[in-house]
Amino acid sequence: MYNNPYPYQQQPNPYQQQPNPYQPNPYQAPAGMPMAPTGPAPKKSKAPIFIIIVVVAVLIIGAIVAVLVINGSNKGKDDNTSKQEGSEQEKGPEPDPRPTEKTGEEAPTITFDGFTFKPATTYGANVRAFSKLGTLYEYKDGYVQLADVESYLKNSYTYDPENKMEYPTVAISKDIAAHDTGYIAIFSTTYDIEEKQIVRYENLDTFIAIHCGTSGNIKIGDKTVKCNETTAKDVLSAFPKSVMDNTEVIASYGNGFEVDFMFNNDDETLDEIMINHFDISE
Repeated sequence: MYNNPYPYQQQPNPYQQQPNPYQPNPYQAPAGMPMAPTGPAPKKSKAPIFIIIVVVAVLIIGAIVAVLVINGSNKGKDDNTSKQEGSEQEKGPEPDPRPTEKTGEEAPTITFDGFTFKPATTYGANVRAFSKLGTLYEYKDGYVQLADVESYLKNSYTYDPENKMEYPTVAISKDIAAHDTGYIAIFSTTYDIEEKQIVRYENLDTFIAIHCGTSGNIKIGDKTVKCNETTAKDVLSAFPKSVMDNTEVIASYGNGFEVDFMFNNDDETLDEIMINHFDISE
């Protein structure tokens, strides 16, 4: 703030009547006159103290009630959270992320090149079923006729994660030597094995592959797809609940079976289907 170096000073008014210092003050008690008795000091009211006590008590009670309400609310939330977590734990693990289309309650019936079959859950069951449909050929650097199915299935496969052996495989075809003829291959495999293990052929896991050849129809349940003609769009239309997975279309069935449709790179028409089985109990 700016300070005025010459502040205004009010001067006495010379014309204003000044009090007579000799005139007695009419309101001043005469000398010698006793002062009026003042009596004892008046008692102070206790009302303000009482009000303060009441206010403090109300505040304390309010604080206690608020704490109880908050604790009760939190307890309710904790109980709800515990119930929710318990409910989630009761639900068990999340389901397998594979497609879960239910196009049937069991493995689909499949027909190709005159062979009709239902895929099984083990390599032994598949080999025995296909042996009743025609001649089986074991793959040993090429296909050779399998003479004794039961002796073959009693062999053992040694799984070694550091040195994987070739999985046992058999095939069936109207003409296995013809390059343009389609065929069905029954593969064995091992799922969820991490350590060295010896497994009999008949107990190995399994999947089936149908190779189209130059032509042929594949009937899956009540629907038919055509080799070298059917496209991914056609499959998705025929199997409305199937899903596209990269370049494949996957249709899932009950009991852990699924059919994978694969297409050739040239014109993107059907080249092969694979029927897999997964253990859904784990």
